[in-house]
Amino acid sequence: MARLSQWHGALEYFRERQWNRTRAVLEQLADEPGYERLVSLYTEYLRDLALHPPGQDWDASFTLYDK
Repeated sequence: MARLSQWHGALEYFRERQWNRTRAVLEQLADEPGYERLVSLYTEYLRDLALHPPGQDWDASFTLYDK
């Protein structure tokens, strides 16, 4: 249950554009069974956001192109 709480915290930081805090929580979850793929997806997205910061209308969503 603690890991799920961490994940929810990471999502909240993400929605608030607190990239460094998001990354810190993701790093804690990186080796946890069941979180590997989520951490990978969000870490890649954070890299993209650093290169291309979102506009004011950003709603924290993104499209997955592979399963």
